[in-house]
Amino acid sequence: MAFKHLQEPQEELLGQFQRDLALRIELPHAIDYSGNIRLHRWHRLAQELHIDPDATIQRVDDFARQLADHVPDIRRRMTEEGLTHSIIARVADTLTARAAACRAILRPV
Repeated sequence: MAFKHLQEPQEELLGQFQRDLALRIELPHAIDYSGNIRLHRWHRLAQELHIDPDATIQRVDDFARQLADHVPDIRRRMTEEGLTHSIIARVADTLTARAAACRAILRPV
């Protein structure tokens, strides 16, 4: 089963990643009321890391687009492999919505 590893707990690694990212972008002040990281914080993070802010924003936007593009296929494959827990649909829907929200922040009108 290709997705068997998803059934194993990954919380410790994810928690450490979230703490590290939060420290780098100065959470909670970097987050708006809807839970989104503000665009100027992405710029500031890139500048502090001495990387091109525009390229960083483009890369994060590309990642969000790719995530939204791949989630439906991964959801379908998981279902085909017999993983039918209701959380799969909820996670897929949440990831798709968060990717759209991220793209909206990164590409203001």
